[in-house]
Amino acid sequence: MLFRSKSILDCDTESGTLKWKHRSRDLFKDEWSFKVWNNRFCGKNAGCLSKDGYIRIRIYGKHYLAHRLLYFVETGNFVKEIDHINKIRSDNRILNLREATRQQNGWNRSVRKDSSSGVKGVVFHPEANKWRAQIKINGKTKHIGLFASKEDAGEAFAKYAKNIDRKSTRLNSSHRCISYAVFCLKK
Repeated sequence: MLFRSKSILDCDTESGTLKWKHRSRDLFKDEWSFKVWNNRFCGKNAGCLSKDGYIRIRIYGKHYLAHRLLYFVETGNFVKEIDHINKIRSDNRILNLREATRQQNGWNRSVRKDSSSGVKGVVFHPEANKWRAQIKINGKTKHIGLFASKEDAGEAFAKYAKNIDRKSTRLNSSHRCISYAVFCLKK
């Protein structure tokens, strides 16, 4: 189905937008449906912004994420995980998208809204009455250490994360994306 998306959507990978193309008469059961569809949708942005922040598009009854379609059109590859580098889920410019593993995608997340510490990689350890720095690697939680303050624990997390070989990690102190590799995106 993804190969058909090129024939029905105009894809602008620089701006990250998808627009409906004119559809031929043979795709419709009657002349009226053909005219109504093309008058209503042709040349307009495809899809809509969903509650989770992604742009979703329905093609022939099946739902697709816009960033997956754009990445496919640009690279020719359909991949399981695509990371939005700047964390804005509706920003589908090709320069903001990169192939990633589930773990790499998770490393680029911000602090969770329900975080008790408000610092990424830091939880309170009640038995020790200290702040625990931890990181998840390959599905396993790695204990970094216990600290008197959550700020110290956050710094320990950032230092540990920086030493791990990965493309990108969202760190605590400035919430900026620290890049450790050059992202090679096909143009």
